[in-house]
Amino acid sequence: MDEAAPSAASHIDMRDGDDFTCPNCGCEIMLKHHGDEAKMQRMQMFTCCCGVTMEFEHPR
Repeated sequence: MDEAAPSAASHIDMRDGDDFTCPNCGCEIMLKHHGDEAKMQRMQMFTCCCGVTMEFEHPR
């Protein structure tokens, strides 16, 4: 199965304190500080150590 690359129009709204979980293994991370958006033009969701794309723990 091929995953489509995020387009320039798509935007991931990450904020300081956001929690992310892996639906495969249950691993969790927290975004402590969000960097400069101008330097993150190709921002994507985090990838877990097991290789699965992480998800927001509390989706908006």
